[in-house]
Formats: sequence, C-alpha cells, structure tokens
Amino acid sequence: MIATDKIFHFVIGVGTCAYALLIVWITHRYGFPLAAAVATTLMGIGIELYQRVRKEGAPDPRDAIATAVPGWVYYIVSLGTW
Repeated sequence: MIATDKIFHFVIGVGTCAYALLIVWITHRYGFPLAAAVATTLMGIGIELYQRVRKEGAPDPRDAIATAVPGWVYYIVSLGTW
C-alpha cells in the first residue's frame, strides 16, 4: 500500500509540472508579463487550496488576490496603460 503522504507528493509534483509547462507556454505565446500575471494568480489559488487541504491557517480569497496583484500590476504597466 502506498502511503497517503506519498500520493499527496506525487499529485503536487504532477500539478507543479503542469503549472510550469503552462507558464512556459504562455511566456512563449503571449510574453512574460501575461505569464507573470497568470503565475501569481495560480500561485495564490494554489496556496489557498493547499491551506485548505492541510487544514493550516484560514484559507481566504483575499489572500489569493493579494498574491495575484503584483503580477497583474506588472502586466498592466507593461501594456503602457498605467
């Protein structure tokens, strides 16, 4: 029998690989600013989901937004629409 912890680590590894490939694809197709915005958004959501699964801290959508804001600010500034 495989320990639950090992399965959890495997799932995190698969998710991390998919995340990395997505960010590389976005960077290649749309440029780094949008990739940074998507990366920070997904990271914010991921951290909150991780907290929920591990029952650590209190998952809060505002924390995910706070994590995403720097990437989106960078994206907006890079468009020259600031």
